[in-house]
Amino acid sequence: MNQQRWRIPLAAVGPGGFGAITGFPAPSLPVVRNLSLVSNGDSGGSTIASGVAGNVLATPNTIGNAVVLIIKINATTLGAITAVTSPMGTFIPLTSDASAGLGADHEVWICRVTTGSSRQITVTGTTWTAAALEISGTPYAIITSGASTASSTAPAATGVPGPNDLMIATVMNASATALTGAPGAPWNDYNGPDAQWSLATGLDFAYQTVGATPAASLTAPWAIGTATRWSTLMVRCVATPNALGLYVRTAGAQGFFGASGSTQTILPVKCQVGDLVIVFATSNSATENSITLSSAIGTFTLLGSYSYTGCPDTSIFYCFATAQGNQVQPTLSAGSTVTVAGVAIQGPAATPVWQTPVMANSTSMPITFAGVVPGAICLGYANNSNGPTVPAAPVISMTNYFDSYAGNTWSFPVGGMDYAYQAQTGASATFTWAQSPAFTAAVVGCVVT
Repeated sequence: MNQQRWRIPLAAVGPGGFGAITGFPAPSLPVVRNLSLVSNGDSGGSTIASGVAGNVLATPNTIGNAVVLIIKINATTLGAITAVTSPMGTFIPLTSDASAGLGADHEVWICRVTTGSSRQITVTGTTWTAAALEISGTPYAIITSGASTASSTAPAATGVPGPNDLMIATVMNASATALTGAPGAPWNDYNGPDAQWSLATGLDFAYQTVGATPAASLTAPWAIGTATRWSTLMVRCVATPNALGLYVRTAGAQGFFGASGSTQTILPVKCQVGDLVIVFATSNSATENSITLSSAIGTFTLLGSYSYTGCPDTSIFYCFATAQGNQVQPTLSAGSTVTVAGVAIQGPAATPVWQTPVMANSTSMPITFAGVVPGAICLGYANNSNGPTVPAAPVISMTNYFDSYAGNTWSFPVGGMDYAYQAQTGASATFTWAQSPAFTAAVVGCVVT
């Protein structure tokens, strides 16, 4: 299955207060945490068997610090690691990439606050090798910031930072082809000394701490002498909190249309209990409210559906997860095929609010979110009526926004469907997609507070 994950929103600053006027203490402004790398390391020059422990840090971690694991296993399905255990504390999955042609699974697991001191982890799933980064300052969240796969001589990880964040970029190629170049300053490149984690074997990571006013996006570039298929991931360790405590943990999409009732994957890894899971869905029918979802994750509720003659059902569902999971079973009352994408939001989220949908036969497709508050997460979903089966179909392309899903069916150059999201710093936002030539398209959205 060819899946991609995409960018994670900028952190929002929190509100001030007028408490001092009435004699009450003013609410505290968000505290920027000073994140820094304490140590890093890897599991050595040989792969380790499933269920067998290995050391990934040079010295035991300090209790309270965060630890990020980058794990490569010999598997070709998303989320193939079934468990990571460690005396350091509880590790949860963040993202996975086992895109077609890679021949391996490239996963990131995190322990945001360690409760024990150790160098050791145990990975269950298949043989594995891992690198680890220990981070001081206890990030407010550790979230996906970008992912990509391609066949090229210039693999690069691109992601969206927030103020003072610590960013981690990783690269893995399918055939262990040597990397001939690594990210330069301000990136700090790892290039380990052994036979697994080094430029020589095509498995590497780099990191940097950004400033108070970071660029809109960051790119960590590597180079390969001979074009080969590669995977990159970028992870964001959040230093400045979102005003509402909301963070998009991970996001993904099925990547193709499937039959009614089929099991479809919406996320690269399992969501966590309590996450708000948003699902975007479309079918090959123009009948509104024609899609229902069932899932072991919990009960999905239809937030809104929008369609018209010539444009398929374009729907948004939501669920507060009562179990871990990353799959749903969409069922149709009209039409025969359906595809889905998902976003998992961590934090004390309220029920999403449906926004006024937009229909346009135009080269420009904007949707405006109004009445939002700082920290709210706006999500938009654009869908033109051609779907993935018409080679000459107009395509959707993002013109003024940095978050897009670059998968198969769910991608603006291929299937004419795309979604985007951002944590707000103001009271309104507009997401604009473009397509050429003009064609009938729908844009729907919701706001999470």
